[in-house]
Amino acid sequence: AAPAANSIMAKNLIYLSHVFNNQVWLQKAVTMIDSLKTIIIKHPGSFGIWTSTAINLAAGINEIAIIGSDLMPSVNDVLHQYLPNKILQANFNKSDMFLLKDRPVLKELSIYLCLNFACTSPLKNVKELMNIIQLQSF
Repeated sequence: AAPAANSIMAKNLIYLSHVFNNQVWLQKAVTMIDSLKTIIIKHPGSFGIWTSTAINLAAGINEIAIIGSDLMPSVNDVLHQYLPNKILQANFNKSDMFLLKDRPVLKELSIYLCLNFACTSPLKNVKELMNIIQLQSF
């Protein structure tokens, strides 16, 4: 079965609202999900994308920012983890990307885990990141 185009749009709006810090897009996606809440709850298997998007929204989106030199091994390590509700932004130096903006560029690698744009202190490796993510799982 092909997913409904609107379910994909809601998922994309949530992702892009976090990438660009656009609360209007987030609110549109929430409104879309709310309008189908009753039927999603009644038939979750029939509305897979809607259901998974609603669950990810309720659980929170892990916003992961990686900055510093030699970041590619850490980026690859994060990408190899099963984290369906993540947004990953990485750069070697200063960036205008929202999650990386105004982050200090240090010689050593810095990994930030954010939830609703509130971030941890810089972490030094992916193992620390995954430990924190696992602690917040329900």
